[in-house]
Amino acid sequence: MDIAQNAAVSMDKSGIVEALRATTSSADQAAAAAYLEKAAELVGYAPMLIHFLMDEQLDPAARQASVLYLKNFLNRYWDETEDECEQVKIRIAEQDKQVVREHIIDCIVGSPEAIRVQLCTGVQSIMRADFPDKWPQVIDKIQALLETTDAPSWLGALLVTHRLTKLYEYRRQKEKAPLIAAMHRLLPMIFQRMIAIMDNMTQEACLLQKLVLKIFYCLVQYSLNTELMSLESFSHWVEVFRRIIERPIPEEVDQLDDAEKTETVWWKRKKWALKILNKIFDKYGSPGQVEPMYAQFAETYLEHHAIPTVHTVLTLLHEKTTGKFVSEQVIYHALTYLAAAVSHAKTWKEIKPYITEMTAHLIFPLMRHDDDDEELWEDNPEEFIRFKYDIFEDLHNPESAAANFLQNAAKRKDILPTILQYIINVLSTSTDARDIDGALHIVGELAQALVKHRTYKKDVEKLLEAHVLPRIEHEARFVRARACWCVKACADASFTNPHNKTSILKRLTAAIVRRLVEPNEELPVKVEAALAIQYIMIGQEEKARECLLPYIREVVMEVLRLVSKTEVEELTGVMDKLIEDYMEDVIPIAHEVAIELVNIFNRLTTVEEGEAMEDHTITVMGILNTLDNILSLVEDHPQIMAHVEETIRGVIERILVCHSCDYYEEAVSLIQSLIATQVSPPMWGIFEKLGQCYMEDGSAFFCDVVPVLHQYLAVGYQGLLENPQRLQLMLEMIRMALHDMDAGDEVHLYAAKMLECLIIQCHPHVDEIVPTILQWAFERFHKECGSVSGLRPMLIVVFISSFYCNKELTAQVLFNLLGQPAGNPLDWLYNQILTLYKDFEGVHDRKLALFALTAALQLPAELRPTPIAQNPNEVTKKIMHLFDSLQKAIKAIADMNVDSDEDDSETESDASGDGRRHIDQDLGDSEDEIDEGTLEYLEQLAKSGRNGDKSFKTYYGEGDDEDSSDDDDFDGRFIEETEVEAYTNKLDEDDSGFNVFVSFKTVFEGLQTADPNLFAQMTTGLDESEMNDLKKLITVCAQNEQAEQSRQVAQAGGYAFNSDAGVPSNFNFGDVSKVHAC
Repeated sequence: MDIAQNAAVSMDKSGIVEALRATTSSADQAAAAAYLEKAAELVGYAPMLIHFLMDEQLDPAARQASVLYLKNFLNRYWDETEDECEQVKIRIAEQDKQVVREHIIDCIVGSPEAIRVQLCTGVQSIMRADFPDKWPQVIDKIQALLETTDAPSWLGALLVTHRLTKLYEYRRQKEKAPLIAAMHRLLPMIFQRMIAIMDNMTQEACLLQKLVLKIFYCLVQYSLNTELMSLESFSHWVEVFRRIIERPIPEEVDQLDDAEKTETVWWKRKKWALKILNKIFDKYGSPGQVEPMYAQFAETYLEHHAIPTVHTVLTLLHEKTTGKFVSEQVIYHALTYLAAAVSHAKTWKEIKPYITEMTAHLIFPLMRHDDDDEELWEDNPEEFIRFKYDIFEDLHNPESAAANFLQNAAKRKDILPTILQYIINVLSTSTDARDIDGALHIVGELAQALVKHRTYKKDVEKLLEAHVLPRIEHEARFVRARACWCVKACADASFTNPHNKTSILKRLTAAIVRRLVEPNEELPVKVEAALAIQYIMIGQEEKARECLLPYIREVVMEVLRLVSKTEVEELTGVMDKLIEDYMEDVIPIAHEVAIELVNIFNRLTTVEEGEAMEDHTITVMGILNTLDNILSLVEDHPQIMAHVEETIRGVIERILVCHSCDYYEEAVSLIQSLIATQVSPPMWGIFEKLGQCYMEDGSAFFCDVVPVLHQYLAVGYQGLLENPQRLQLMLEMIRMALHDMDAGDEVHLYAAKMLECLIIQCHPHVDEIVPTILQWAFERFHKECGSVSGLRPMLIVVFISSFYCNKELTAQVLFNLLGQPAGNPLDWLYNQILTLYKDFEGVHDRKLALFALTAALQLPAELRPTPIAQNPNEVTKKIMHLFDSLQKAIKAIADMNVDSDEDDSETESDASGDGRRHIDQDLGDSEDEIDEGTLEYLEQLAKSGRNGDKSFKTYYGEGDDEDSSDDDDFDGRFIEETEVEAYTNKLDEDDSGFNVFVSFKTVFEGLQTADPNLFAQMTTGLDESEMNDLKKLITVCAQNEQAEQSRQVAQAGGYAFNSDAGVPSNFNFGDVSKVHAC
């Protein structure tokens, strides 16, 4: 059959089989795929694929293609509720779905493994959409299979159950109800089947056991349902896991090589059993450190299971010390379990007698440089470095588990001296380079225990001098690297006489620098040396400065070369620290540094033809951040800045022209730094490229662009006005964002803020475009607003800013926008202000709202907006509310800054002591180690349970309360500035003369004589509390007026007035007998 010429597709079995077979051939693959895509639209397609994959008469290629197409078909089209499915025309007929649901599990039972794996993915797609509502029968089917005595039926049942538990694995407890209901039926049966095959060590039986373990792990990974599992059943399960760890591995496995042994089901079975026991011990087995609902489980586990499990794990690890094979993942989980057991006195007493033997014969060998390390270093030093600094490599690395165990054990009384004695003996007597490496490794892992321990901290310096310093020059390259690493680990040790030329700190620093700058030194050694320098700078601060100063230029340039060669993310941190600590010394070479960084950037972001694209995103981001730090360094040195700017502009242009969206944030930050004080002509070229990039990438990029647009507007508004095309480009970017209804309210909020800034910053040169701006704001205001509550008030602020700059123009524009109404065109604006008065947030927006209300009071009666004239008393109350919330916002921001300073001080003091058990206080054999972080979490959890939502309300506020005058109880919204408040304009400057307190006092005072009737209306009807609040407001306004006068006099060289002086009581608040004069 010629697939390419077959235009009409019918449900032709032979044609579909041939098409499936053709998908395995590169020549006909595209045509076959197109044919099958058409066939997929027909009823009966999925059942036919099931028929094909189970047809043993078909060749394997056609069967395998059938199951692959079925899996993809189910994944793409089964769930019709998913968004992507709304855009496709294929709908699986319900009759086809019924056939698939009825037969797919039987297919799993009867299929070979290659097909079974794909079917399991397909059944998971079905259960995700249909369980439990449309396919409750799946549990009946699983139960029926488990009730048989047929191993393939058990396997199919367990595979489907595992997929079901995976679907619910990461869901919250209350969302797991369908799974829990199912497992109430299935788990007891699964347990019985597990017991039945426990003694069967065949590969088939162990595969079933492994599946049971994986199912159980999914059930308990994040929570343990106490209704599903009683204490008795919990104990039975735990004993099963321990027995699995005890079971010997079949002798035939010994014939395999180590890599093959690790992959056998027998070792994987032990791994999963240990993984579960670790999870149980960590989350449900530590009395006093678990959630209240698990308290009984914790007591039961520690009392009845922890000690037998410790002995089982110790026996397993003993096999490793005798030369028998134990897989790395099993060692990792076994040591992780013992590290947790060390924290409990009951289990620690069982481990303690074996500590010396474990250190010498298990931990120490794991910490040594081994053949795999040597091979990787020899073959690919760069990969060796990346492997060592890849945090994901530590996840199941026995070396990291050994270090964790050692660190926990060292907290116990008399253990640190024992370990230290052993290590010092190795360093003093052994000439084996690998032994030296292992010993130095343990010294480094115990460094924090040593440098903070009352007994040992004073001797760390001697330890470094005697055993680490000489090894920095060792003939073995990996020992040199380890010695540098060890210095890094001990970098915050106490050093005596650091200013002495022969001090240990200076000698260590000099030796580390030699390793870094030595041309023939190996890359891994250089990387460790560079990181050691960074840690010395952090740990020794001023002491380190004197030691490093003579080498600073060499160090900086060598670190840059290392960044280029190794792409180790941590090295950019070294560079940043050098720049931070040696600003004046780096400034003369800042341009050289920038050039080198740009060269690295260009290399990492350039792909030669034929080369595979590697992901260097993290490294590149680090380089761009370092370039930003360079700009901050030279901002006060115009000549150097000019050269650096020229170098960095190329990087920004490349990011924008290539639309490298991963680096937009960094590019924006670089532009901000380059135009921090002025906008050079070439930077206007960058502005144009930024605009072009934005126009092509769309409004989603707008929030990233806003900081730069604001900076151009704030610093270079004159250059913006000189070139109409630049102004037009900025306006177009804002318009595009504001009119894109798919962009969301947050984007629109920032767009409105930019419009306000543009009006204020460029007044009076933009009067001709103000009508257009106000039209945009007006149109957006009358469209739906979503979750961002500040959008409507922000749009009104755009009108107020225009009103501030040009009242007549604003009134005329509103007159046109409103269709030339008969009444006052300002009525619409003031209606919105008075309606939204509670929604104005932050300092800036409240000030503008108050300005608008104050300005309306100044207008002649015939021009005064109707909402102001009709209800002056309500206007007064709303003005008072706005002033009250404004003062609270100002106070909250000031308090937040004070709190931040206090937090910094507390952090510093916490470094020296926090009242908890210090590291130099050894943990006695009868004491349990308390995890302070866990305790705090549990206490907070308990508190939340007692208070319900009270803590949430206390933190975030319960809403405005006009009657509250307690500063401690104001709405949580006052705690922080608004999202857009950071984008300031001329009105926010100290010398802007824009002071709503002074303005209100002046206007309110003037009303007594200029419009006594309005004044009386504004104050009549206020109750005693409101009158007191008004008096307080007038007092605050007077103090602000005096402070403003004082500031002006001080700026002129005079003296400062006393802002606490009394306020004259010369206001008459209406002719109402019950209202007293101020």
